[in-house]
Amino acid sequence: MAVIVYAADSIITDSYIQTGGEFRSSDGSPGLDISKNGSLYNFTYKDGLLTELTDADMIYGEMWNFTTGGWTFEIGSTGIYYNVSNFTAGNMNGFTFDASNLTTQFAGTYRIDWSVSFSGQAGSLYGWLVSKNGDQNSARECYSRRDTSGTQVGNVGGTCILDLVVGDNLVLQVEDEDGTPQNVVIYNMNVNAMKIGS
Repeated sequence: MAVIVYAADSIITDSYIQTGGEFRSSDGSPGLDISKNGSLYNFTYKDGLLTELTDADMIYGEMWNFTTGGWTFEIGSTGIYYNVSNFTAGNMNGFTFDASNLTTQFAGTYRIDWSVSFSGQAGSLYGWLVSKNGDQNSARECYSRRDTSGTQVGNVGGTCILDLVVGDNLVLQVEDEDGTPQNVVIYNMNVNAMKIGS
């Protein structure tokens, strides 16, 4: 089925699917990504109305994973930050999502909160951070580290404030910072962002 929105000078269309009373784009993300005259517009369907999402709306995004018994994330080398994937889309308004990142559709200042529950090899020191566009030097204020003691499950996380532009990706990354590279087992992880300023 196609949504047709009549504007003053053009008609804009997009296909959508309806799940659980919500309208979602064909990629499964909330709202409708609609192209008009070559520009991307994001629309949300609420209370029977199709409304363009604007910078004045509450803008937020979340991705998470919970796995009973955990899942193994492989770390091949020390001194290299690896992008963590295997996320599920959470609540979103003004973000898009794939398996490893959140992408903002609105420029501004964002509060970032993140946490990971994991275990690693005894004596290994792991660095974690949420980076912009996969560059570990882009967001050192979102960095934290923890050593582990074998099967003991530890938690690491942080809160930071980042300036983002349209198209910036938020990526959770991990590095084994010392010795022989050792994998981690991840039990739960969450990354979320909320726009707090222009």
